[in-house]
Amino acid sequence: MDNFPVQHVMVAVDFSEMALPTALAAAQEARLHQAKLTVIHVFNPQMLNLQMPEEILPPTLDIREKLLHLAHAEMDKLHKAMDSEGMQAEMVLEESADNI
Repeated sequence: MDNFPVQHVMVAVDFSEMALPTALAAAQEARLHQAKLTVIHVFNPQMLNLQMPEEILPPTLDIREKLLHLAHAEMDKLHKAMDSEGMQAEMVLEESADNI
C-alpha cells in the first residue's frame, strides 16, 4: 500500500494542440489510482491590458468578455472530447485577478 496514495489529479490546460492529449494522460493516471480528476484553465485578464491606438482596438470592443467566452467554449470542447473517450473530469475555468 502506498504511504501517500494519489487521491486527486489536477492538470492545467492552455487550449494548445497538446491540451487534449495531456488531459487524457492525466485522466489515465487518475483512473489508475482511482482518483478524482480536475482539468483547469486559468484565464488571466491582466494580460489584456494592451495599450493600443483606438483605431486598432476600439474602446467599445470588450476583448475580455470575448476571450472569456472563447475559453468557455474551448473547455466545453475539451470536456466533450474527454467524455467521448470515457474519461470523467471536473472542468474548472478560473479567472485570475493576479498577473501571473
